[in-house]
Amino acid sequence: MKKTRRIAYVFGCWVLSAMAHATLWTPDQKLHPQVLSIFHSMGYPVDGQISVAALNNFAQKRFLRPKGSNRLDPAALNFYQNLYEGLGPDKEQVYTTIMNAFKSLGDLEEALPPLDFKPKFIAVQGSTLSNMARRLRFLERLFEDNPMDCNNATIYLLVGERELFPDEATRDVWRKLDQQFKDPNLPLPTISDECEAARWLIDHLKVVAPGLAGKEIVLLCAKKKKGSYRAQTEDCGSQFFKKISGHGGGDILVISSNPFVYYQTQVLNLALQKSKVPDKNAFRLAGAGAQSCDKVSNAVHLGRLLDNLARTLYVENQMQARSTKQTGA
Repeated sequence: MKKTRRIAYVFGCWVLSAMAHATLWTPDQKLHPQVLSIFHSMGYPVDGQISVAALNNFAQKRFLRPKGSNRLDPAALNFYQNLYEGLGPDKEQVYTTIMNAFKSLGDLEEALPPLDFKPKFIAVQGSTLSNMARRLRFLERLFEDNPMDCNNATIYLLVGERELFPDEATRDVWRKLDQQFKDPNLPLPTISDECEAARWLIDHLKVVAPGLAGKEIVLLCAKKKKGSYRAQTEDCGSQFFKKISGHGGGDILVISSNPFVYYQTQVLNLALQKSKVPDKNAFRLAGAGAQSCDKVSNAVHLGRLLDNLARTLYVENQMQARSTKQTGA
C-alpha cells in the first residue's frame, strides 16, 4: 500500500503518521496474516482452525481482561502482567514480534480515512476527559490539512453515562486542556461524569480545539443499562442512528484513538445492523483516530492490545453470524 507520511502534533505527542487504515482483513476479505501471527505467538496451534469463530473462542478465554474491570484496574493490570510473563524466557523478542503485527494492522499509529471519503456525519467517540480532547484535536487537524471533504458534515459527540475515574480530572489533566489551570489557586471545574465532561469540552472549544470553535457539535449522552457501571459503545451507537435516521443516509466518519479505531467503528456497524432504522443500508462507515500517547509498560501495552483484539473478534463474530442468518448461507 502506498503511504503518505507526515509529522503531526496531537495532544502532546509528535506523531509520524501514515495514510493507513486499521483493519483485521486483507483487501480480498481474508483474515490478515498478522492476526494469525499474533495468535500463534500467544500459543494458538499452528494447525488450528482459521476462522473468526475459532479465533474468537480462543481470544475470549485467553485475552479478555477480568469481567467488570476497567482497562487500568488492579485486576486488569495483574492480568496483563501474567499475559506478558507467559510469553516465556524470550518475552521481549516475542513482544516485539507481536507489536510489529499490531502495527501492520494499523492499531499503533495514526489511522486516517480514505481520501475519497466525504462524510455527511462525524461521530466522535466518548472516552476519558483527556482522550475526548485528543479526539477533538485530531478532528480539528483533519479539517485543517486533510484533503478529505468534511466541512459540511454534522459533528456528533457520542458519550455515555459514567462516573469519572479518580485520576481523570486532576489539575495536571485540566492544565493540559486550559493553561489557566496552572494557577493552583484557580478552582477546578466541578464535573463528576463523562456527559458533563463532554459538555465542558464543547463549551470550551476555543481553548481545547480552536479550529472547531465555529462548528456546531451535537452532544448525545446514552443512559447506562441497569447493572452496568457505564453506557457501552453500542448503546451510544443505537442512540446515534435513531438521531440521524431519515436524513437520506450517507458516509459516517468515526473518530476514536488507537488501538480502538477499528473496534469502535465495527461496534457502530453492528449497532447499525441491529437497529430498526429504515435506511440502515444507506450508511457507510470508516474510522480514523490519533495515535495513543500513553506511556505504559510492555505488559500493559500488550494486555490492552490483546484485550481490544478479543473484543474486536467478538463483534466480528456477531456480525458474521447475523450475515449468515440473513442470507441463509
